[in-house]
Amino acid sequence: MRAFRSAVALVAALALPLPPARADEAADLRVDTWRAAGTTVGALVLGGIVAANWKNDDCEICGTNSFDEHARDALKWSHPADAQHASDVIAKVAIPTLAAVDAWRSTSSWGNFGRDVLVVAEAAALTDLTTTVAKSGFGRLRPGLPATPGQGSGAYHSLWSGHSSLAFSIVVAQATQDTMRGDPAAPWVWAVGLTLATSVAYFRVAGDAHWLTDVLAGAAVGSAFGVGVPLLEKRLVRGVTIAPAPGGFALRF
Repeated sequence: MRAFRSAVALVAALALPLPPARADEAADLRVDTWRAAGTTVGALVLGGIVAANWKNDDCEICGTNSFDEHARDALKWSHPADAQHASDVIAKVAIPTLAAVDAWRSTSSWGNFGRDVLVVAEAAALTDLTTTVAKSGFGRLRPGLPATPGQGSGAYHSLWSGHSSLAFSIVVAQATQDTMRGDPAAPWVWAVGLTLATSVAYFRVAGDAHWLTDVLAGAAVGSAFGVGVPLLEKRLVRGVTIAPAPGGFALRF
C-alpha cells in the first residue's frame, strides 16, 4: 500500500504544471552551446552521407491499405503540383522564418535568440537524419507509382514524410521553448505553428507525394524531437529534484 501511495504521489507530481519562470531564468535558459552545435552539424553531415551512399532502389513496402487509399481519394487535388509547391513554401520558408521571428520576440536578446535557434536547428537536424535513415530502410512506394525497378530511390522514399517531420520538429521545438520560459504567448505559438505544420502534412497528401500514414508518422517523429531536444538541452529549465510527498516522495521538474 505504501508503494502504491508513493506511485500515486509521483504521478500527481509529474502532472503538476510548471510554475512560471522568473525573468532572470527566462533570460538565462541553459544550453550547452558547443554540444548542441556539434550535434546539429554532426547530424547534418551524417544525414548527407547516408543519403549519398544508401540508395535503396528496391520496393520493400509496395502495397498499401484501405485507410490510405480512401484518404488519397478524398484529399488528392486535381493539380497535385500546386499542393506540393505549397508544402515546400510553408515547410521550408514560412515555418522556419516565423520560428525565428518568434524566438526574437520571446527572448529579445541576440544571445538567447541564438540559443533558441540553435536548439530548433538541432531538433530539425536530428529529425532529418532519422527521416533519411527511415526512408531508405522502409523503402515504401509513393502513391500513384508502379513498383518498377530503375525508377530511382526517390520513388521508394514515402515513409515517412520529410516535409511533415521537418515542419513539426521546428514548430514544436520553438513552442516548447516558449512554454518552458513561461511566455504568455506560448498558446498562440502552439496554435499557429501546429496549424501550419498540419497544413504541410495535408498538402503532402493532396499533392500525391505521400500516403496519410506517412505524414502521420512524420508528424509524430518531428514532434518527439521537437519536445525532447529542448528538454534535454535546457536541462528541464530548473533541473530535477526529489522532494518529500505524502506517503513517499515526488519528482519535481
